[in-house]
Amino acid sequence: MSSHSDHTSLSANTPDADDESRTQANNNPPTFDSAQVLREVVTVFQAHSRQITVYLDPYSMLPPMPDPSGQLSTDIEILVQVANGHIARNTTGDQFVHTITERIQRLIDLLFMPPAGLHAAPIPRTFWNATATGQLLVRVLNWLERDDLISTLVTRSLPVQMPGHHVLEGGELRLDLHGKTLPVPFVKGLMGSVIALFGYVGGTPELLRLAVADLLPALQRWQDWVSLTATLNPLCAYYRSDMGIPESIDYVFLERLRQAIRMLYPHGHHYLARQVGWNWWLSDYPLTRRWYSSYSLQYLLGHAIVQSLQHTRLPAPATYPVGDMRFSWAEEQRVRAACRSFAQTLQSEAGITCTVSERQRLVVIRFLECPFCANKHNDCNILFGMTERMLLWLFGVQGMDTAVQGQPAIWAELTDGLMDVRIAQDNSHIIAIVFAPIEHRA
Repeated sequence: MSSHSDHTSLSANTPDADDESRTQANNNPPTFDSAQVLREVVTVFQAHSRQITVYLDPYSMLPPMPDPSGQLSTDIEILVQVANGHIARNTTGDQFVHTITERIQRLIDLLFMPPAGLHAAPIPRTFWNATATGQLLVRVLNWLERDDLISTLVTRSLPVQMPGHHVLEGGELRLDLHGKTLPVPFVKGLMGSVIALFGYVGGTPELLRLAVADLLPALQRWQDWVSLTATLNPLCAYYRSDMGIPESIDYVFLERLRQAIRMLYPHGHHYLARQVGWNWWLSDYPLTRRWYSSYSLQYLLGHAIVQSLQHTRLPAPATYPVGDMRFSWAEEQRVRAACRSFAQTLQSEAGITCTVSERQRLVVIRFLECPFCANKHNDCNILFGMTERMLLWLFGVQGMDTAVQGQPAIWAELTDGLMDVRIAQDNSHIIAIVFAPIEHRA
């Protein structure tokens, strides 16, 4: 997949465009010319064929101009008629719609299918708005969707504002990138968590589509929407290897993923996001069974935490405890050291801003710039779930899913009365670790 620029501009009939801009765009649609589109497609085809021909035999004849009366010309002619509004959507039947879909697929295959024919190449984002052919196909896709009641309801159900975009005059949508990214190894572990939780053929592809559905709603019902979604959402490269090359992911796409979870599961997104954090830290699958298990945060960050504990020199206590209380005091110091190492390593390796402040009976972990909501939603919960499971990992707790139920007393049971873990200020980005007084510990 090509790298994402700072601004991605897409011409789309988005649900958050104002009615006046939308009406103006519909009243003055661009007109497409069959000859112009044919020339553009043939130019691309000839350039590609020339490269292949020269590679196979540098002395061979260059490929001839395709027959303008052939199948390609016929396909473009009918697509132009549809795009220019010469064929009413409500006068066509299912067979004609199927024919149009086949013609679109043939044209896409011609432009983006490599000679080996093993799979289609990723479609560049610029294709849809920088070429006459791309603009033509967007118009035809809109025509396929325009009078579909179900599609209209889906479009209207999209949020008024997804993270990171605003609408310009004329209904043009601009996606503003955050400028801060999550490195590839950490995205692999995150997407592995999402796939494990929502399913490879279940909710995961729907979340990826929903995260960018407002950018080009016409892709919602087209048969090849997965490949087209990959041109807008770089997270798709982590879902399927033929959908692009994994790259560092700008925070705006992580925000959109979290918002998609909220949209798809409005009544359970808090708990599901927390589970994403749990699975991100520790995958229960063996390394050879799931490729993403080796990219869990336990493997990426855990070694540094263990090393910090190996080299930690415990400070002298104000009053030196004896017996079991002495052991509990040392255990508390190791938890404090692990939290400091966790925050430092997470920030240095993943770039996620995290701070730790300590008091006599308290450690507070703060995430100052959440990649998943930019700290706009106190119930984001992904980073909270991640921190929870990191602390459970420190104690070697088995059966994580049944152990963490949000009960205040459960942490005292799991840690033998050492500490409690809470969300502070009703904000999942602020996590308080409260240590019990030594005389009250089990």
